[in-house]
Amino acid sequence: MNKYLMLSVLILAGCATAASYNRGCFQEHQGFNAAVECTKQKMNNDPRVNLPTNQGFVNSLFPFMDMVAAEVKSGKLSADKGQYLIAEKINELDAGQRASILRNNVNSSNKSIMTNCHVVGNTVNCHSF
Repeated sequence: MNKYLMLSVLILAGCATAASYNRGCFQEHQGFNAAVECTKQKMNNDPRVNLPTNQGFVNSLFPFMDMVAAEVKSGKLSADKGQYLIAEKINELDAGQRASILRNNVNSSNKSIMTNCHVVGNTVNCHSF
């Protein structure tokens, strides 16, 4: 059970990192596109975000960020609205990933463990599988 908890922490760290990178990049950069590229670059450089279990998160978020950046650049969206939409998408993906991890942990913890024990003299030898 501890290995599932540790894996969950690592996976969720990737999600939480995306939100913190996004906030930081929008505070550091004046231009919307520069802030989006900063967020993507920081996420690409973070090994926690690049775990195989986070690829669905990244594969959904990056194209969305590019689409919003294009709409801000064309004037269809304001920079503030674009920033809001990206933060909202990160939260939405994060919530979905958290629910999936919790479901997987519950399913994994319900697996039966079988134990065979044999008495040999004054010793009991047990093997779990």
